[in-house]
Amino acid sequence: MRKSLQVVIMLVAVQVLLLAVYLGVQSNRNDSSISVDRLSRPAPELTLRSNDGSVLHLSDLRGSTIVLHFWATWCPPCREELPSLFGFAATGAAEVLAVSVDPEWRVVGSFVEAGSLEYVYLASADAVSDAFGVDELPQTFVIDSTGTLRLHFRNSRDWNSPTLRAMIAKLADESSAPASQRRDTTVPDHRGVGTPFPPLSNISPRLGRTLGDSRGLTGPTS
Repeated sequence: MRKSLQVVIMLVAVQVLLLAVYLGVQSNRNDSSISVDRLSRPAPELTLRSNDGSVLHLSDLRGSTIVLHFWATWCPPCREELPSLFGFAATGAAEVLAVSVDPEWRVVGSFVEAGSLEYVYLASADAVSDAFGVDELPQTFVIDSTGTLRLHFRNSRDWNSPTLRAMIAKLADESSAPASQRRDTTVPDHRGVGTPFPPLSNISPRLGRTLGDSRGLTGPTS
């Protein structure tokens, strides 16, 4: 009987060990899979509307690190990403602007919990496309405290990722340092520094595809 109990304990210990190894591998895999374009050009201006009707310009937040996230309620990967994004926003590590391209607040307000509405804004799909070249959702840009575009993330991601959070924290520290102490770690993206996004002739008044759905997901047309 005692020998059987020892065997059971050993088997349980082995299973716990294997589970810990598996979770560790998955965590490293998720963090290492972070794909990002590194940019170095002035952020374009964009006008946003909050749920109380007030207007915010990106330039109003000069001096802060901004996580500018574009999404829509009709985009499945966007909906999956929002909880971790709002969790990151609550840490105060950066100014998080979750910009929906939905046509009206009635749709967004019924989708987002009241406690997270402070991070949510609206902007027209055409304005987002013209300013940032976005024609697929979700996408995220990080702007440093000098008003410079530094990071561009395509597709959804887990904002609880330690690697992702450390990346943004490092950028915030670098951009807040005196100019003489800054170390330029950015590299030009594939379009070239200072080169605007290419014109998108196929953009409609509503963004029509999501990065997380190869079929393409058409947004509302009314």
